[in-house]
Amino acid sequence: KSPRAENYHRRPGASAGAGASNGGRRSWLSLLPRDAPVPSREGLDLLDRLLVYDHGERWTAREAMDHPFFDEVRDGVKGELLRRRIRELGRRERGDRGSGDGGGSQVSSCTSESRGATQ
Repeated sequence: KSPRAENYHRRPGASAGAGASNGGRRSWLSLLPRDAPVPSREGLDLLDRLLVYDHGERWTAREAMDHPFFDEVRDGVKGELLRRRIRELGRRERGDRGSGDGGGSQVSSCTSESRGATQ
C-alpha cells in the first residue's frame, strides 16, 4: 500500500486520521540527539515547510529564501554590499581605483594589464 500525501503534510500534534498508528507525526526536536543544539523556532518552521511530501504544498527554494530564518544572513549580506559600494565610490572620488583592500578591482586591473603585455 503506497503512502498518502495527507499523512506527510501535518503540523506537529495534528491527527493523522484513520489508520495512523502513531496518532500524528513526531516533532523535529524528538529526532535530535540529546546533546545536539536546539534549532530556533524559525529553523523548525522552515524545516516544516520544506520537508513536505506533496510537492504542490512544499515550498520552493525562492519561498524558502524569503523565510525569516534567513533574515540575519540577508541583513549581513545587504550590509556588506553597502560597505563595498561605499568603498568603491570613495575610491572613484579619490581617483585611486587600483588601491584598496585587495578586492576584485585589483584582480581585474592586473588581468587587463597582463593581457596588454602579451598581445
